[in-house]
Amino acid sequence: PAGVARLLPPVMGTVLELAREGACLLRTYVSGDTMPIAELRQVAQRYPDLDVMVVHLGGTKVFGLVTVTMTGEQGAELTDLLRPSRAVPVHRDDYTVMTSGLEDYLAAARQRGVVDRVLSVQRGQEVDLPTRLRG
Repeated sequence: PAGVARLLPPVMGTVLELAREGACLLRTYVSGDTMPIAELRQVAQRYPDLDVMVVHLGGTKVFGLVTVTMTGEQGAELTDLLRPSRAVPVHRDDYTVMTSGLEDYLAAARQRGVVDRVLSVQRGQEVDLPTRLRG
């Protein structure tokens, strides 16, 4: 948000590709503390076949007023926009300033019809992410 941009570090999302011998095995989008902005449509356009999205949530509020991390609703909106095969919600209840937890995201994902893409992972839990060969 513009009002607090000077007080906070810059944030960005990243697309990571795991490749072997020129073939993409896994394409992952890591949202970081990105907020919903129009430029995220470019991710959907450039990478319409994301395997995994690690979506940072929490609805963190600075000064109790300004939201600086995505809420559950915003995360579900991003899941709907990017349509990854799997969405892994993280960073959702790490601090007391977080106001929107996993249940908010799941409810919003259900409402948008993308809850079947969500892979909830508990702290310390390991999950296998399926790789695939692409030309």
